[in-house]
Amino acid sequence: MRSPTTAPAASAYQGYQIIRRNGAVVVFEPAKIAVALMKAFLAVHGTQGAASASVRETVDGLTEAVVRALLRSRPGGGTFHIEDVQDQSNSA
Repeated sequence: MRSPTTAPAASAYQGYQIIRRNGAVVVFEPAKIAVALMKAFLAVHGTQGAASASVRETVDGLTEAVVRALLRSRPGGGTFHIEDVQDQSNSA
């Protein structure tokens, strides 16, 4: 299965949006989930892990699990609150 951080193209997520904390509605971008997960991992484990292939694989796997769960919850497209993404991240 392909990693959502590198593929498929953004058009695969057309029809999905995120409501940010400030109320802005933006395009759903799984790569942003990966960035947030990486930042969280680095905050806990330190920056030396950033270059680790195993860390990147872990983040990619977690991102994929979060994206799958979100898309499964709204198979026809829809809008997620940022809290929905965070809830899935905490469950992954």
